[in-house]
Amino acid sequence: MSLKSQNIKERWFAAIGGANGESEKVLRAFMSGVQAAGIPEIEVGSQSVSVGLGSKLKGIFSGGGGSQNRGMIVIANKSLPGWLIYAGARDYGKQLLVSWYLVTEVRKVSRWARTIGTVANMELDIFKTEELSAFVTIVHESLKDAVKQVMNEMNLDFTKVDTHTRGFLNIS
Repeated sequence: MSLKSQNIKERWFAAIGGANGESEKVLRAFMSGVQAAGIPEIEVGSQSVSVGLGSKLKGIFSGGGGSQNRGMIVIANKSLPGWLIYAGARDYGKQLLVSWYLVTEVRKVSRWARTIGTVANMELDIFKTEELSAFVTIVHESLKDAVKQVMNEMNLDFTKVDTHTRGFLNIS
């Protein structure tokens, strides 16, 4: 799957010093939390994600080898077509990088919706705004809880992790 046709609307990122090697544990705990939350109408899967052919070619020609794919968990809510959450955790030196991104993906929206123009701004009425806020907040809390659990097991201080999201929802 390529992310090139998507726009990031909300995101969260944490770099956890000394937690390298714990990505699988964090992701398992995260998935357990998402499933336990019972979020209605969601589809969850793991996918290899890239940022498009252009980035692969740039990586090849700049000596980067073109390895622009990353394994991520993709969460879709059927009642919010075109809105997806990508979550992941990976080692970066002695750090564990943990993140999620709420993106809009126009190609996931029906042709009818594109025709009438609702996709241009991914307009949300009050009920869809509430649904999106609940969906994103529960996913965010699930990933924060997973990170906190692993950090506690490692005697690392979770209070140093910035838990605020960046974007239009600004979840804390």
